[in-house]
Amino acid sequence: MPSGVITLFAGAVPRNAFDASDVFGGMRPRIYFAGPLFCRAERDYNERARSELEAEGYEVFLPQDIVPPAGDDMHVALFEADMEELHRCDVFVYNLDGRVPDEGAAVELGYAYAAGIPCFAIKTDLRVSEMGGDNAMITGILRGRTAGSFGELAAMIRAGLALETINTRCSDS
Repeated sequence: MPSGVITLFAGAVPRNAFDASDVFGGMRPRIYFAGPLFCRAERDYNERARSELEAEGYEVFLPQDIVPPAGDDMHVALFEADMEELHRCDVFVYNLDGRVPDEGAAVELGYAYAAGIPCFAIKTDLRVSEMGGDNAMITGILRGRTAGSFGELAAMIRAGLALETINTRCSDS
């Protein structure tokens, strides 16, 4: 995946305007969906996100699918499995719902950003963590690419990936 900042255009994004086969050789773009996963409600929400985004044509990985081996090295194994999955994704999505952003997902966001993976977020929760807004380091990475619904998120990703593809093709010419 080419690195760089994705700048989205203002205005409505038409549904199904993004043809994944044009960019990914017929394969569906793979989303790493990060966020809280420590109770049934959080895991159920993540599963709903997977269903909604897969219906839009994406493949979705949820970190809750990783089952680390028991033992003293469980945390290392979990971290390494997460990093392996991050390397396999085309897009990173951060679920910002909750009183404060999930700490593990914040680490994953930073890693995805440093690796040049396009980063997006979804936030349906009205609560904010700092002085009327969310954490500045997180919002700085996201650069306004935060959606309020799954449909809006899917359209935002389509537009961002299509624009990134156009920019890459133009710079390759």
